[in-house]
Amino acid sequence: CVVGPTPYYKVWQLNSSMILQLPTGAPMPDVLYTFDFYDPWDFITAEPAAEGLGYPGDYPCGVAFRGWVRNFCDNASQVVRVDRSWLETLLDYPSTLARTHRVPVFSNQWGVKHSVRSGRLAYASDVAGLFEER
Repeated sequence: CVVGPTPYYKVWQLNSSMILQLPTGAPMPDVLYTFDFYDPWDFITAEPAAEGLGYPGDYPCGVAFRGWVRNFCDNASQVVRVDRSWLETLLDYPSTLARTHRVPVFSNQWGVKHSVRSGRLAYASDVAGLFEER
């Protein structure tokens, strides 16, 4: 069984409420918890909203967390530093879930488009490195 957060398998939606449990309260065996890691979306997909932005870089919260500003910032224009530390903070969600509940967690998808010009390889290197460390 594979379980992921809604909507869009966002990493920050991966939390304890998703854990499928046996009547004893223990996590069900043979369940894999998954998430997609396409953050920040506009950067990794080379969307126009990220025009001029690279990695690492300072992003408006509305770009760093498109559609999720209220969960992370006071307003959409608040500046968010997108760098290895930011990626690490996001990847703490699945690491914490795996460690706390002793369940397997898997990044179903991640990447960055070849058309991204500024910082594509640094971004890919940092994400891959963080996955390896965990």
